[in-house]
Amino acid sequence: MLIEETCTFTQKPYPKRLIFKVVGYSSSTWYEKPSSKTGKRGRKPIHSDETVLHAIKTEIANSVFKSEGYFKVKKRMQRRPENPIRAGKERVNRLMREHDLLSPHRRPQKVKKNEHKGRIITDKPNLMWATDG
Repeated sequence: MLIEETCTFTQKPYPKRLIFKVVGYSSSTWYEKPSSKTGKRGRKPIHSDETVLHAIKTEIANSVFKSEGYFKVKKRMQRRPENPIRAGKERVNRLMREHDLLSPHRRPQKVKKNEHKGRIITDKPNLMWATDG
């Protein structure tokens, strides 16, 4: 398929491929759509960040518990009977982190205890060690 543009000076049609070659543009640059607010690829969100943040704050305020994580808040927003809001878990996590709404209570990290110092001294040389389960 040949796409043409009409020159305003000569009133003759020229193929866009030739115009791109002369000007030094690639076709992807020419047809590039204006970037959205987020500038991210993929589907654009249905609800704005302000709407999702308001829903997050509402869910936290209506919660029986003192503090909750982003995943429970996300699920509650989806399952509410009136005006459910669908948002990705990464987005909910980002908004809660940016506005300091994440739960301050964290599980303690498991620390792997290594009681072995790294050196075994035998009583005699060439002594074989073995264990049995």
